[in-house]
Formats: sequence, structure tokens, C-alpha cells
Amino acid sequence: MILQLFSILIYIFTLFQILNGSGSSVPVWSFAENNIECIKLRASATITLAYFQEGNAKKHYASIPLLPKSAVNENNSSCQILRKVDSFNIISQVLSLNFPSIYPGWGITFYFTNDSTLFNISENNFGLYQIQINANFSSMPKVFNNSVLKTHVYMSHLKFDDNNDLINSIYAQTDHSYFCPSSQIYKLIGSQEDILEASITLKNFRVQAFTNISIINNDGHLKISNNYEIKNILSSSVSKFLTRETCPSDQTEADLVPVIAGSILVGLILINLIFYLVYRCRLTNEVLMIVNSNSHFTDKVYDKKMSDFNSFDHASTSNLD
Repeated sequence: MILQLFSILIYIFTLFQILNGSGSSVPVWSFAENNIECIKLRASATITLAYFQEGNAKKHYASIPLLPKSAVNENNSSCQILRKVDSFNIISQVLSLNFPSIYPGWGITFYFTNDSTLFNISENNFGLYQIQINANFSSMPKVFNNSVLKTHVYMSHLKFDDNNDLINSIYAQTDHSYFCPSSQIYKLIGSQEDILEASITLKNFRVQAFTNISIINNDGHLKISNNYEIKNILSSSVSKFLTRETCPSDQTEADLVPVIAGSILVGLILINLIFYLVYRCRLTNEVLMIVNSNSHFTDKVYDKKMSDFNSFDHASTSNLD
């Protein structure tokens, strides 16, 4: 019974880890300035881009993954920048990733803000408001066959109203991380006849921005991660994600996991308690006294023996009379 209970507990723990998207295979990128980590992002991402082929007026589409070996671009990333877009100055944090060197010219940049005056977010919240994709079709000729353009920059439309799909979906408190394990598709550039559209699919996505996490030990030295010192550019880090805020599409699933696990544990405890009580009820007082000489059943046995002795003594006295 104990072995079965232990096996069930292991199964529940494994199920909980799977449903909460804690897989270690998903790549993690983070960025720090002055030994203070401000952005941390984990994602399995797929980018879908439109392009034109030579001699063909019809749009073609191709999808590529965000490669796990992509590296943080130190020059383009920032923990604090006032980014001017059109006539607006946006307080921003930037995480820029370069694809591996075998695909030169490819990169993706994530722009975050905590500006609640320009965007529809609450105070002490951050949000992802824009994504930029730098494409170099010439370095992926088999994927983007006979592309008219050699390079192109896809910049998601910047909107300050409720129609901004990115910041209306990907946001959290600055002392929390945004978490969405299910696959979500975001249209970065909508479908128009004369514009090349783009979209991104994010899965097992977790991100935090505008944090102030020190990456220095008490002795003043940089913390060590995978035998490499953490520098201003981080492709991995020893810091942990902050408490998560789960996206609406996954809240039901995430909330049910502890409820189901707790119900199973309570059920197992009740079943074992019932079996134990039934077992105890089937034992005689003499056996219970042998098993536990300090139990309250000892008094009952003693009282029974004294009663029998008194009855025997009373009977003997009567016979003598």
C-alpha cells in the first residue's frame, strides 16, 4: 500500500511539472546592465513571413523557428532607453537576439515598456508592445526560394489603443513574470495587398521585464552559470523567474492541477484511514494489548480480568458458606 501511494505521488508531481510547462529544453535568454538583470525570456517561437518570388506577383509564405543557439545582441539590447517612435518617446527595455552565425543578417528584437500613460496597462506593469524581425533571405535560399528582396525588416504595427494585440495579451506586474505554455499566434503585420505580413507563434512562453535582479554574489564576483561568467549579454542565467501570471487561455488548466492533486491526496488518506479503522475494529482487546501495551485497551483488559477474578472469588465464598 505504501509503495503504491509513493508511486501515485511521483506520478502527480510529474504531471504537475508537465502541465506547468517546466521543460528544460526551451531556450532562455536574459540581459543585464551593470550586473543587474532586467529582462529574462523563455520561448519556443516560430516566425511566419511573407515574401515575393522573382517573376511571380503572388505572395509566398515561409516559417522558420527561433533557433535555441541564437545569442543576445549586446549593442541593440538595453535595460533603459527612451525610444522615439513617430512623435512619441517610449520608455523601453529591449532584448535583441541574433540568429547563429551560419544565418547572418537574421535577428529578432522584443520591445517592452512600463509606460501606463501611452499604453493601456496598469501602473507597476510591463508589456510587450512591439517586435522587429530582421530578415536576410539570401542566407536561407532553400527556405525563401528566389526572393525578390535580399533583406527586409518586418516591424509590427505600433498601436496605442485597445487594438494592440501584443501589449493587450502579453503583460504582467513588474514583480511577476508573464507565463503562457499553450501555443499563441500574434499577427505582427496584417494582411494587405502591398505589404509583406508577418506573424509569430509563441509556445512555452515566459518573460519578465523591468526587474532589478542582481547577478553578483556577496563577495562581489559575478555569479557562475554553466561554468561561464555572466556578462552584459546572457544566453542563460542563474536567476530564477519571478512568480508567474498565467495567460487567460491556460488559467483553467493551471488552476485545476493543484485541485486535482489535492483531491487525490485527500482521497488516498481517507482510504488508508478507513482500512486502518476496519483493521483495528477486527482485532480483539488481547491482541491490541500485545501490539501496544500502553494503549487504553490495557485498562479494559485489566478491568475484565479483575471482574472475572471478583466473580470467581464471590462464587468460591458462596460455596464455602
